[in-house]
Amino acid sequence: MNIRKYNKAFQIGLQESMAYRWNVWLEVIALLVISFFAILVWRYISDGTGVEGFSEQELLSYLLLSGFLFTSIHIAGSGDAVNELIKDGGLTFDLIKPWRMPIVFFLWAMAQRVFMSIAAVIGYGLMALGFGIRFWELVTIRGVLLVLPLVIIAILLEHVLFHLLSSLAFWLDQTWGPRLLLRVAMEIGAGTLIPLSLMHPSVRGLFEWLPFRFFGDVPVRTLLGQTTLEQYLPLMAIGIIWLTGVTLLYWIVWSRGIRVYGAVGN
Repeated sequence: MNIRKYNKAFQIGLQESMAYRWNVWLEVIALLVISFFAILVWRYISDGTGVEGFSEQELLSYLLLSGFLFTSIHIAGSGDAVNELIKDGGLTFDLIKPWRMPIVFFLWAMAQRVFMSIAAVIGYGLMALGFGIRFWELVTIRGVLLVLPLVIIAILLEHVLFHLLSSLAFWLDQTWGPRLLLRVAMEIGAGTLIPLSLMHPSVRGLFEWLPFRFFGDVPVRTLLGQTTLEQYLPLMAIGIIWLTGVTLLYWIVWSRGIRVYGAVGN
């Protein structure tokens, strides 16, 4: 693999992110507003005493950190570039270049994720100060070390899920509808609005079978020291299984889509 050419692709992604930096800020602000009202509502409900096994600080820290992780992991308009390149025929020019487009798409997304993460640190940091959420008092060193592999899995899984749906543009006119539904399901399943443990058992059971909790709930509980090693290892295995399965499906869809691109994409 020629590292230099992929470094160039990453630089292109950074330039694009700089050009559309206000869109990035607006996306972060929108997610901040959602987290702000979620924290405001749960703070009122807890009334200083906590809810269902959560102390107030634990509950607010959970909501703050799950919102931060979701904002940092999820990319605004994830998959838009793939959809547009396929539908307007622009993919043709990229396919003749000496690089693998799925890798390029990932590097573009990582470049945008840099800006999203910086904006999220600033926004959620200010929110923590404003609400007096001392989440750092609950975070453990063990939790920080254990959460890193989970975050890597979440980043890869988010990318593959959205680009899998975007690759359906080889056959569909638009893919924004399925991607919007996926984003809503991800945001709920991540626990940014309601901690998963406080959901109705049937709803919680559904999300425990889906991968969306890896975008917030699982890493946050690990970070706060609420996940034992006996629970952590099976969770890691589940995340890897989901990532492997979705990646394989993405590879199949992308490979078949490229074959029909001459008839559908131009």
